[in-house]
Amino acid sequence: MRKVKGLTNEQVQNEMKLGHMNISPKPLVKSYRQIVIEHVFNLFNAYNFVIAVALIMVQAWSSLFFVVIVTSNTVIRIYQEIRSRNMVAKLNLIISPKTKVLRDDQIQEIDNEEIVLSDVIYLETGNQISADSIVLDTAVEVDESLLTGEVDPVLKRVGDHLLSGSFKGRFETRLGDGFTPMAPGEIQGAIIMGMGGQLIADILSRGRDVVDALDWCIVQPMQGAEDLFDYISREGFRLLEADLVEERDKFYPLMKIAPGGSDSVSWQDFIGCDDFLPMAEKEKARLEGVARAVEVSGKKDLIDKAEKDVEKWEAYIELCRNRQ
Repeated sequence: MRKVKGLTNEQVQNEMKLGHMNISPKPLVKSYRQIVIEHVFNLFNAYNFVIAVALIMVQAWSSLFFVVIVTSNTVIRIYQEIRSRNMVAKLNLIISPKTKVLRDDQIQEIDNEEIVLSDVIYLETGNQISADSIVLDTAVEVDESLLTGEVDPVLKRVGDHLLSGSFKGRFETRLGDGFTPMAPGEIQGAIIMGMGGQLIADILSRGRDVVDALDWCIVQPMQGAEDLFDYISREGFRLLEADLVEERDKFYPLMKIAPGGSDSVSWQDFIGCDDFLPMAEKEKARLEGVARAVEVSGKKDLIDKAEKDVEKWEAYIELCRNRQ
């Protein structure tokens, strides 16, 4: 399949000069002058004006109080409509829709009205289709319910037309424990983050029939990372990618794994990460503190374990420095 190429900046400028832009007709918005005229010069106020003139001619001053009420209502209505008009204008500015396009071989995010003829639009799940277009690459399911009333998604293949106002894909949420609400083969990938390594291992174990059908799974333990490393190594997974994420001066392992392998996972797989050395030095300092604390207990097994942990991280640090 040929590579999809977007427009160059020069081509975009030429299309703009020709007026080939995705500009929709603006909704009619009343001006301040129109709002005032509409609320002042109407039939109801005309009747009240005639009555007021008649009462003035007969000098029935006490009966003119209704003029104050009518005037107050008119002023309040004018104020409310102007206020609503300004609020809608601000909301339209805040929620101005954006679209990703491919230009000069780079994905750029622009306003919908900056799209030009022949632009290549990059759509992700949940995006609203901002202009009538043709699928260039990858079949997609599109929600056209806003346009046709049909609730089922419509499959669009390469060469099919997409209509502005429809949505690419749809989201579905389910309540359940781990993978229990899903059937094998129903999903391509999964993300499990923000919990302990042992709990993530338990979730993978309980949903193993679903996990074995995944293309990939991203896991990120907040603690007990080595429990998860042991499970991945023991239960037949491939380590596709490994990285570290930092939050509030703490480092957490981030792994992309897939079933069907025999990789042995350890902290050594993260040595190539940019943040590994500062993380390793902090972990070594923490373990040295633990070693000093267990020395007081006099228990040889605890002391030996603490010393081995320190030595292990010293070896990681040395490996990391040798690679730099």
